[in-house]
Amino acid sequence: DFIDVTNNYTEENNLYYSIKRGNSIIIEDDRVPYKNSNIISDVVIPSKTTFKYTLIFEFKETDINQDIDMGKVFGAKIKIVVK
Repeated sequence: DFIDVTNNYTEENNLYYSIKRGNSIIIEDDRVPYKNSNIISDVVIPSKTTFKYTLIFEFKETDINQDIDMGKVFGAKIKIVVK
């Protein structure tokens, strides 16, 4: 989960995130949230197995003036729940 989210980008923000597990993309080009939200759920990791997750943020070029988002902030903590 993304928790304690701070995001003051405009609603048309072009800040996206993707998540890779190993070499596989499991979430691609999702907009960063404005409030606490679930990222992934019900992932099963078999015993004696290790997965490496990579969280990638990207501000996308749109060929439109994006000065309105200069100095804006996105921040969040990641919460992992093990059941």
